[in-house]
Amino acid sequence: SLSQEETLLARIPSSKSASVDLQFSTEGNYLAAHLKTASEDMHSIINMNDQSSSSIYSLVGQEAERGYFDTEQDHVYYVHTQSTLFEINLSEQIAQSRLYDADNITTHNNQMITAKSVNDRTIISRLEGESSEIIAYIPLGTYRFHPSPSEMILLEDVNRHRLLLLDSTGGDQPILLNVDARLWQWESNSKQLLYSNGFDLHIYDPNAHIDETITRLSEEITGLAWYPTLYSTILYSHKNVINSIELDRRDNRNIVDLVKGEQIDNIWTDKKGEYLFFTDLEGLYKKQLQR
Repeated sequence: SLSQEETLLARIPSSKSASVDLQFSTEGNYLAAHLKTASEDMHSIINMNDQSSSSIYSLVGQEAERGYFDTEQDHVYYVHTQSTLFEINLSEQIAQSRLYDADNITTHNNQMITAKSVNDRTIISRLEGESSEIIAYIPLGTYRFHPSPSEMILLEDVNRHRLLLLDSTGGDQPILLNVDARLWQWESNSKQLLYSNGFDLHIYDPNAHIDETITRLSEEITGLAWYPTLYSTILYSHKNVINSIELDRRDNRNIVDLVKGEQIDNIWTDKKGEYLFFTDLEGLYKKQLQR
């Protein structure tokens, strides 16, 4: 169930011309909000602990084009300009330029992993000092790294809305999963991956190599999240409601309405499952979850 505690973190214009990119850091301590409208351009980081905000443009200049969080270091945010890659330490509010020649970069198992597009393919590599080791060749695309278990690397093709899961050791067949996916989230113990192409809900178990369809909807799924309880539960939003569905099959898979809003677009839970975050036409909200 949900309490009535609710906090507005930011207001987001409802204009169709508005471009909004929201990203949580790995541990959920920071939220990156990149907002562009005809009259406004805001690229800020919100500290979720005290709701303070800092401007990326004030740290690296107005040339900042795109940014993303490191998948292991919660306080690290990368920003690209046309000529420079910046690494920002959010806890110290310090930006440093880096010499890495990569389209995207992150740390994984305390090693630097890069994605670099060359000719007709994208190369995923592990940096070791001044040399590099190729992990996989994948289809040409614009990729973003996402958190994953240590033995796997998770990438999103942001233009084609595809999700790729790689064996971090490489090998002859490093691609474990290559699917259409607009939404996804790892279970809290990182054993299963929940994902959706917008109308289907799937759970992929990489250890068993099983991809299970949980449900199909006629309305577009706009957000999903795991809710850690005694029995695993999935939260998902569609149209103007957030539902929960229990994976435990003792009494069939019960579906419960949790929140009703207007055009709910995104939902998240924090790592402990104490809060549910969501956006609708009015802005970004959080509700406390009672376990």
